[in-house]
Amino acid sequence: MRVKLLLLLLPAMLFAGGKNLIPNPDFQDNFAGWWKNSSALTLQSDAAGEAYLSCRRDPAQPLQRLIAVLPGLTPEELRDHRFTLSFQARVSSLQGVVTVKIRQIDADGRSLGYHTLRFCQYDTAPDWQNLSREYRMNPKTTKIGLYLDFSYLGENDQFCLRALSLTRTANTPPEAAN
Repeated sequence: MRVKLLLLLLPAMLFAGGKNLIPNPDFQDNFAGWWKNSSALTLQSDAAGEAYLSCRRDPAQPLQRLIAVLPGLTPEELRDHRFTLSFQARVSSLQGVVTVKIRQIDADGRSLGYHTLRFCQYDTAPDWQNLSREYRMNPKTTKIGLYLDFSYLGENDQFCLRALSLTRTANTPPEAAN
């Protein structure tokens, strides 16, 4: 009986366990799978050769944006399920605002809402910081997008990001939530 139960639960555990749903999350293929509107969004490498996204001020573009619509998920895999967004960020200086958002989209292409992590003037960290947040998708969600917005950055601002990950999280049974 235990073996049968384990075999039945194994596919759900594997899906919930952490397949990264973000295409090209470490930008190894440059910006393949992403749309960007500014040349100030660049790829850098640290001393160990690990790639990361760097954003600096672009005077010609006050709102810099990097977007990926996440492919391969059916509405049933999204609706009312929990997901965990995690990444590493390094913020040497920040006068503007940076947001990392999960956009929930309905069957007609309209926004149902955003799950947002916001960074502003006092959110600085000279070393890489691990950040993670769990979200529950709206029951009407049919697809999701990841938006990185960099608004009105100052002359010396730099926001760095790496190790992007969005994974499905096991839903908590109703009796365990109480």
